Amino acid sequence: PMTSYFARSPEDDPGQEDANELTIEVIREVEGVRDVVGKYHRNIYRNFDSFCAFRRDGKDYALYSPDYTATRVMTLPDCRDIGGEEPHTDGFCPIDYLVPDEAAVGPLAGRFGLVYGCVWGCPFQIQFLDLSDVQNGVVRRSDLLVPSITVQQLSDSKDMRLRDCLECDLANDGSVAFSLKCALEFRVKPDGSGLRPEPF
Repeated sequence: PMTSYFARSPEDDPGQEDANELTIEVIREVEGVRDVVGKYHRNIYRNFDSFCAFRRDGKDYALYSPDYTATRVMTLPDCRDIGGEEPHTDGFCPIDYLVPDEAAVGPLAGRFGLVYGCVWGCPFQIQFLDLSDVQNGVVRRSDLLVPSITVQQLSDSKDMRLRDCLECDLANDGSVAFSLKCALEFRVKPDGSGLRPEPF
């Protein structure tokens, strides 16, 4: 049966705007039936879209951000933290993630992703996530030189998510072509190399 996971937070409940911490519920949905499989705490009053479940080699994982300055990884459905970035004053604050699935990138599914966010007080960016060793709790993040208009569109559209505004396809040369709805395109290698956009 088809299984999906998502996070639910009470941030829109009355009084939560003043909270220093949120309790996030991890929900599993199987054939329309939902149940809470775990919870975690986040040290800021908003969760944004900082939870992204994905499948890799037949196992389920999620990128998430219990500390707003770091990306961590958990296994599903047990919601066990297995590693990731450590919190840091100058850490990258994730707002949204995208991990392309098998339908989009075939055997590369779960091996890389994108994160949208910023270092606190700095301009927004889209960065690359190397998930090639994610089963061991390793997440490697690096700069992705995306055209600035792409990032500006995201920051101007508060309800827009990476998965809603980017389409991705596996290209013949082994790269993954991401196309924005405004018809811009950039390509990345699944190992994180060749991250500079090329003209098309």
